[in-house]
Parts: sequence; structure tokens; C-alpha cells
Amino acid sequence: MSRRSQIAALVKNTLDEVLFDILQYEHQLEHKQPNRRLSFTYDDSDCPKAGFTLARIDRTLTEIIQKWQLWQQMKLTPYSPNLVPIIEQPEQLLLQNLDNSMDEYWLLTKFIDGKQTLRSLSLLMQKPLPDLTSLCVQYVSFGIMSFLEIPKTRENYSVKNTQDLPEHSREIKQLLTGDLSADRSFEESIPLVMCIDDSPTVATQMKQIVTSQGCHFFEIQNPIMAIPKLLKIQPDIIFLDLVMPIVNGYELCAQIRRISQAKDTPIVILTGQDGLIDRVRAKIVGSSEFISKPVNQERVLSILRKYMLLKS
Repeated sequence: MSRRSQIAALVKNTLDEVLFDILQYEHQLEHKQPNRRLSFTYDDSDCPKAGFTLARIDRTLTEIIQKWQLWQQMKLTPYSPNLVPIIEQPEQLLLQNLDNSMDEYWLLTKFIDGKQTLRSLSLLMQKPLPDLTSLCVQYVSFGIMSFLEIPKTRENYSVKNTQDLPEHSREIKQLLTGDLSADRSFEESIPLVMCIDDSPTVATQMKQIVTSQGCHFFEIQNPIMAIPKLLKIQPDIIFLDLVMPIVNGYELCAQIRRISQAKDTPIVILTGQDGLIDRVRAKIVGSSEFISKPVNQERVLSILRKYMLLKS
């Protein structure tokens, strides 16, 4: 596949996901608030000037509407493709498949690890997304599986019994029951750098670089905690790892950009995957910069200077 074809496929895939999510959100909005409708503002000031067409919007929209109609026909309307399935009772899953082919059991247990969304699993398992989601919903109804929702904004959380949640979920609940207004327990005049990376080594390196320049540093190793922490401390710049459990850097970057308080905050992607496709996808979801690992001190400092967080 040529480079142009790779970029076009990436844009098409991203567009498919975004349009589907919009249709689903609009459906939910109509049920909650019948008089409200989605609206949008078009701004092409930061769009790359491509000399070729990456996607046919009219054709893509027609395809997505058909996919959404199928989603509704299969009674999957309440379930987002961004949910993360978790196998709660592997023994019961095995018993459910004893009378059938064990292929389904082995496939589910191989790929469902509590880190991948339904969308990602559909690609990994080479199984149509509606069929996979329907199967998981069935197991959820039996209590064999559960869904973890990747947090987006405060109103996405609805937790009743925090004792039944993992430790990080209880921490999120504690954060979100309090005031989410800015709570920077740092000196306002000093820049605050947030680093979201599940690697303690990278966090340590970043901390040494940032604090040596007199900046405050705040690290998050559990990406699930990123959104509530971000809402609390409102950093001046975010360094974001690309490959993390449960939610990857692309997904998290897109979620951060949906938050009004962070729509203009510089987001720097940290990754060992330094290819053209990775850079294009990072730009599409709203990243500001792209840094290859291992972390280079001069590169980090140049970015801090670029965004006027350090004196030249």
C-alpha cells in the first residue's frame, strides 16, 4: 500500500469513528433533551492544505448512517464502541462454551484483557463490530462480563456503589464528587507541566528535565485518572504517551480536546513510533507536538520555550 493510500485509509477510519460517535451522541441527546440539537462551527485555520482528496465525505456519511441503522436494529443503541469489555467470570465463560465450539472462548480470552475498546477488539479479532458488541452485551447480561467506560467529562461518570469498583475507579469517584473547579495547589506564576505516561522511567526523566528549569511537574501513570486530574489542576502543557493500557494516547488526546478548559492547552505526544502515519493521526486528534522516545532533554526544553513556559 502506498503512503498516500495509508494516509487516506487512516483519515477514512478516523472519520468513520467520529461520525458514528456523533450520530450516537445525537440520538442520546434527543432522548434526554428532545428540544436540543447538535450544532457545529467549521474552522479550517489549522487544517493541512492537502493537494489531494483524502475521503469522500458524502459517501462516508452514507456508509456511517447505514452502520448506525444496523446498530439500532441489533438493539445496541445504549452501547458505545468505545466501551472496554472485561471478563469478570472466566470459569462461567468456559462453561457457557463447553457445548459449543471452543473457538469463541479462546478468541475472547486471548484478546479481551481489559485494555482494548470494542472498536480495537473488532480489528484485532477480525470480527464485525456489531456482532462482537452484541456477543459481549449478551455475556454482560449473564454477569460474565462488564463494560468499563473510558472517562470523558464529569457528566460521563455515574457510579453508585464505589466498593464494587477497582481502586482507580473509587479514586475517580472521590475526585468527581468534589468541586471540579481549578484547584492548582501550585504557585500560579510558575508553569505546571503534566506528564501522562505509564512508564515510571519516562516520568522520572521528564521530572528531572522539567524541575531543573524551575517548573512544577505533575505525573500520571494511570491514564484513567488523566481527565479528572487535568480538570482539577489545569496544567499549562501536557506530555502524553501514545501506548498505554485501557486507553491509548490518540483516544485520550481526542478526549482532552473535547474539554473546554483544555482545548488550547499544548499536547505533546511521546512515542517510540515515529512514522508519518503516527504523526498524521496525532495531528488529527489535536496534538500540538510529537517527540520520539527516548526523551531528549533539548527537544523538551525547546518545546517549553516555544510555548513561552521558559525564558529564551
